[in-house]
Amino acid sequence: MNRQRVLDLLRRSKPKLQARFGATWLALFGPIARDTASSGSDADVLAAFDATLWSIIQDDVPELLPLLKALKNEAQS
Repeated sequence: MNRQRVLDLLRRSKPKLQARFGATWLALFGPIARDTASSGSDADVLAAFDATLWSIIQDDVPELLPLLKALKNEAQS
């Protein structure tokens, strides 16, 4: 995976993550962020969520997992 590609994907995905899950902040860290990723590296992403909104939508977390998997698949293609 390429650092710039993952960052672009996070930028494009942030509005949806904000609207649906209250994400307020996304950060890429680890080998991809340092441009030292190998073919087996995954994307390490830290996300912060609005506490008020999170308390309302926490039951919807199972919907977040498929979105994250889709983002992973797009980043790997």
